[in-house]
Amino acid sequence: MTLTENIQQDDLGSIRLAYFLSTREIARNEPLSATGNPEIDGPINDAHRGNLPKVIPILEELTRETGMNVEVALIVCDDPTLMRDFSDFEIPLHQEPSTYPQAYRQAGMRKEEGETKGDFRARIAPVVARAKAEYEQRLLDVLEEHGIDLVISDRYMRLFGPTFLNEYIGLVLNSHPAILPEIPGAIPTSGALERARETGHDFTGITCHIVDHGEDTGPPVLQNENVPIYPNDSEATLRARNYQNEGGVLAEGIVQHLRNPDTQNLIRLRRECSQANGNREQVLDKMRTVRERMIEEHHDAFSAFRRNRESIKPGEYRYRFRRQEAQQPRRPLRQAATACR
Repeated sequence: MTLTENIQQDDLGSIRLAYFLSTREIARNEPLSATGNPEIDGPINDAHRGNLPKVIPILEELTRETGMNVEVALIVCDDPTLMRDFSDFEIPLHQEPSTYPQAYRQAGMRKEEGETKGDFRARIAPVVARAKAEYEQRLLDVLEEHGIDLVISDRYMRLFGPTFLNEYIGLVLNSHPAILPEIPGAIPTSGALERARETGHDFTGITCHIVDHGEDTGPPVLQNENVPIYPNDSEATLRARNYQNEGGVLAEGIVQHLRNPDTQNLIRLRRECSQANGNREQVLDKMRTVRERMIEEHHDAFSAFRRNRESIKPGEYRYRFRRQEAQQPRRPLRQAATACR
């Protein structure tokens, strides 16, 4: 019997989802829009709350079709000074401000005279790593307290470290407003415009993907390339147009991922792990086995899709993970994790 056989949705009951956001992009890569054009400013500024306003009603509709009971349990936001307004949602809000950037700055103030940049960076790295591990452990404590099964990273603008992913890898989805693996990173709209100018590829879209240890390197669960790039587009106009589709893709990607038997088994094992005492390491080993196979299968399926995509015109495809597409020989996880770079 495999680890995914005889897994029934009835075993899971209500599935609790945590929504992670950050407000840092308001001051960095995604400035608030003030063009004076409501068709541009409205979608961009609304998007600074993330996709939650669109995800909730779509998720409710899609989950009725599947019979799953999915609830948003809390929002974790890492900057209380720029907190978005979620007063119109009856969702528990947990603010968890970031501390490790402050630790980095404090360490930087202790730079000694004559120390090279390389020496300085090497000396403070353990300080930053320790602060990040402590921060992520606090996040894990919050998720444990609320019984979270699945994490959604939406405008979170932060790479998850090993402390967090060792517990939740395979159960974290990210919404990326561009096509992966071609356009990763924090400025996907700019990347899409640059690619259009250089290659003539005049479409962009949305990718809902599993989060791994890299930056936008995890395999897609759902991907739509259906947003045209026009010759007179600016970053603001293209971003506003693309944001219109993001909530639907993310919501459908969540449901698609939850219908995967491997995901359901990971959730069951995650709950078992939180209740385990002496056999916690044994349960974690089972989780590693399931998630490594799951990520490999997703990478294999996406690679197979991309090989067959040459006959599909840009803007006309919609990728969705299907288990039967994964027919390639399995690769070690360390190779699979970089396959979509």
